[in-house]
Amino acid sequence: MTMLKQFSAVVLGLGNIGYRYDKQGGDRITTHAKAFSMHSGFELVAGVDTSPEACADFHEAYQLPTYTNLERLFSEQQVDVIALAVPTCEHFSFFQKAMAFRPKAILCEKPIASNSQQAQAMLSQAQHESVFLALNYIRPYEPATAAMIERIRQHAFGVIQKGCVRYVKGLANNASHYINLLLHLWGLPDAVELISAGKPGLEDPEPDFVLRWGENRIYFLALDDHYYSVSEFELWGTAGAVYYRNMGREIVYADVAENSAFSGYKALQLQHTEATDLMRYQWYSADYLFKQLVSQVPDYRSAEMACETLIVVEKILAQLQETL
Repeated sequence: MTMLKQFSAVVLGLGNIGYRYDKQGGDRITTHAKAFSMHSGFELVAGVDTSPEACADFHEAYQLPTYTNLERLFSEQQVDVIALAVPTCEHFSFFQKAMAFRPKAILCEKPIASNSQQAQAMLSQAQHESVFLALNYIRPYEPATAAMIERIRQHAFGVIQKGCVRYVKGLANNASHYINLLLHLWGLPDAVELISAGKPGLEDPEPDFVLRWGENRIYFLALDDHYYSVSEFELWGTAGAVYYRNMGREIVYADVAENSAFSGYKALQLQHTEATDLMRYQWYSADYLFKQLVSQVPDYRSAEMACETLIVVEKILAQLQETL
């Protein structure tokens, strides 16, 4: 399929998510650089990083110009899209630097900023200056996951009673993916309750906590990634269940059936397993961004929900502070 229009794109921050994750090759598309280079709606034109070593490595991989600052980049090129892949603590300052050059869009890594005040300021500025701001909470962009979200919204599993998320490596960096996904389903939770503070001394804490929407409670449990990595959730409804497994690479659906072993009882019966395309997640993020740019009527809900996600994270952090 031939795309109608092509937009120039740069990656700001040439670390893992910027381009390094895909250095091992294969069909995976897990970085901004590879996504822009593989999507026919974009032309990857440059990489930007303050590290000369990172710039040299990127240039060797893509044979494209590199810059150590945005000022020099924009003095030489007109750029439509900037992928903001610098550390979270630098999102706000680099967002402001990027906005000075009025790109058409900024795709920002998660979490959106260091705090919700910065996040709201970024969203407000982008809306005021008609620059599309999207957040790289990747799961809702992936087709199988998006279909799962819609099935839950349509009560395919009845009323959700409870759920459980298991995560590693940080509340803001990893648990927030699932907080964001749940916001797509039910909006901001009615209550946020800390269960356990988790390991002390972490820069990004790993607490156990529960989010509540009415009587529906979703429990978040942090595991120790020293033993293995885990990223999954389960939701149990009155008419079935859904299991998001294997780091999000597969979705297992179950419905309710008569229990073949015990008369008069019902049981969950596995219906089918569906593979996701999560190892190409960045392509879907780029595709979402492309469609928004082509429409010329961008939807800022992605950024709005990123702000809401950060508000939930801050509520948990505030409760953590009270335990100290």
